[in-house]
Amino acid sequence: MVTLALYKAKGDVFNRLISWRTASPYSHCEIVIDGTAFSASLRDKGVRGKAIVFDADKWDLLPLPAQCEASVRKAYITTAGHRYDLLGCVLGRGLDAPIEDKTKWFCSEWCAFALGFPEPWRYSPAMLASAVSAPWLSR
Repeated sequence: MVTLALYKAKGDVFNRLISWRTASPYSHCEIVIDGTAFSASLRDKGVRGKAIVFDADKWDLLPLPAQCEASVRKAYITTAGHRYDLLGCVLGRGLDAPIEDKTKWFCSEWCAFALGFPEPWRYSPAMLASAVSAPWLSR
């Protein structure tokens, strides 16, 4: 099973700023495959895969089509270990400016890239939630 995990807890100041700026409860996202969460994380300093416990009070889980697994794994293989893109997250998403560095990633940018979305730097966790919940997306 492949899912998009969306962090909705208050978290730290950075989480609260993202939620405020995007007018959304979501401040972080992960793509989960067979118990491993893939994303770019400020806390982990970049792109990584790791086991995370997804407490329902803190996370919303949205199913993704099974065929997403191959593209997510391919994206991870090509980007594992890339650093976190704090500048892209703060200025790019914060100002909606096309700041893109293909060697650095923020969470929603990496997830959008892994799912094959165009211009992944444009996506916030909330935008990803809307995109994957669209009725035309086959499950």
